[in-house]
Order: sequence, then C-alpha cells, then structure tokens
Amino acid sequence: KWNFINTEGQLLSKQWFDAALDFSEGFAKVKLNRKYNFINTEGQIAFDQWFDWVGNFMNGFAMVQLNGKWNFLNTEGQLLSQQWFDWVGNFMNGFAIVQLNGKCNFISTEGRILSNQWFDNMRIFIEGFAGVRLNGKWNFINTEGQLLSKQWFDDAGNFSEGFVVVRLNGKRYN
Repeated sequence: KWNFINTEGQLLSKQWFDAALDFSEGFAKVKLNRKYNFINTEGQIAFDQWFDWVGNFMNGFAMVQLNGKWNFLNTEGQLLSQQWFDWVGNFMNGFAIVQLNGKCNFISTEGRILSNQWFDNMRIFIEGFAGVRLNGKWNFINTEGQLLSKQWFDDAGNFSEGFVVVRLNGKRYN
C-alpha cells in the first residue's frame, strides 16, 4: 500500500492506497480498488467521482477516463465538457486535441469546441497556428478556428519564426 509523508516524516492521509503518484498542481493521483481519484495536500480525497483512469493535472486540467470515454477535470472537480470523447490530449497553449467518431478538433479551457469543421488529424498550436488534415491534405487554423489559406497542401511542417514549410504537387514552399 502507498501513502505520502511530509518533510517532517508525518503521514499525509489515514487512507492507504493501491498506488500513488507525485503531486502536480496541488493534487496527486491515487488508485484504490481499481479506480482513480486525487488526494489534495491536506490528505483528503479531492473529488466525489472516481474514474477508470486519470492523468496528472497540467495547466489546470487532468484527463479522466470513465466507461471508455474521456473528458477533462478542473481543480474544482468539475468536468470541462458535457460531451465525452473517444480520446483527449493534454492542454497546450490553451487548447487540447479531442477525438470523436474518428475526427479531431480542439477544445478550449472554457469547454468550447474551436472549429465547426472536424478534421482527420491535427497538430498542436505553434505560433498561433495548428496544422489540420482533411481528406489527405493539410492546412492551418488559428486560435479562432479560421483556416489560414484557401489552398490545402500535400504536407506541411510547423510554424517557426513566422513561416512554415509546405509541399504541393511534389514541390516545397516556405
């Protein structure tokens, strides 16, 4: 069984756990009876809901899984979205990639789905733009969900210093 001790050697919790991981943003992931939750720095179970799996808190949110679906939990114990997803990624630069029915989109830290269009694949935001793939072609969206270009490309890199390498008909442009 696992628990925590402080710098004075005192146990944090009266409860012992099947597994426990390091603290992140004031919460530590704990496992008990094949379910996951968090413990706070006062030694209390942080939230009422137990999950099938949880990730560490990063940027104010933890990925949580229940019944094979994914969502995000904030540090107040509230789910970010009423929608549960097939897969979710960590928040980076204010957005996380979510997947539903084989298509991808971004969700904001306010729980807003970024684009009306769902994509086949996408990359994280770099310099305010994220690569998105639809029907085998790449483009970019900004943090408002608007496409950067009317042109779709065969391949594309990531923005660096205001530019991105793209390929169209076997030719590279940057």
